[in-house]
Amino acid sequence: MYEIIKSRFGKAIRHYDNHAVAQKIIADRLFNLIDREQRTENVLEIGCGTGNLSRRLLELSPGKLILNDICPGYAEILRKKLASPVSTDPEDSTARILFSCGNAQEIIGKRFPAKFNLIASASAIQWLSDPLQFLIGCRSLLAADGLLAVSTFAPDNMQEVAFSSGCGLQYPSPEVIGRTLEQHYRLLHLSTGEITLTFPDPVDVLKHLKLTGVNGVNSTGWTKKDLTAFQERYQTVRNPDGSYPLTYRPVFILCKQK
Repeated sequence: MYEIIKSRFGKAIRHYDNHAVAQKIIADRLFNLIDREQRTENVLEIGCGTGNLSRRLLELSPGKLILNDICPGYAEILRKKLASPVSTDPEDSTARILFSCGNAQEIIGKRFPAKFNLIASASAIQWLSDPLQFLIGCRSLLAADGLLAVSTFAPDNMQEVAFSSGCGLQYPSPEVIGRTLEQHYRLLHLSTGEITLTFPDPVDVLKHLKLTGVNGVNSTGWTKKDLTAFQERYQTVRNPDGSYPLTYRPVFILCKQK
């Protein structure tokens, strides 16, 4: 699955910022939950993508910002969006901003010059094989006063697509997330939200997913029969005005070391 996700997000690089409306809103909401007085000398972002959250994190004036993602092509986009030098050399100790390409799960257990005062991630950890275990593992990378600020999605995320296609990602419920993290952290905040986009046709929903890389777990193409069935099912959730909804249900999490 890792290679499929990497390929699909890589193909969506040129289109992502024009179509990732919900993801931008989520990144801003997550950032607004972070205490501006939080010490942010060393910051790590997981799944930085094209830098929607990264740009906000720079407002905290971190001494060191490490940006992680699976797609190497994001490095150049980040340089332009952040209007700052972004190094890709892991041995570059002088770089203020470092892009670290690779599977985020490999970061756990990795040695860094210092622990992080803030680990942040927006709309990314759901692609990991075990998101909750990953969040637990982040403890080893946090400083004693460090903050973990993450957004993921609730089980009814994009419910219209899940209903119409018969497939989708599996997400732990907010209740399970809360109970699990409370065993390892001091849970400061756990909330859910709702962002609904509308499209003129069910096919436009599929195009939106493709252009944001969100269809990254589908390894096979759609047949004409699949597409027809999808369109027919989506008709049942059509809005009164004739538009077709797509509902994102983000989960926002803040926690600290116990």
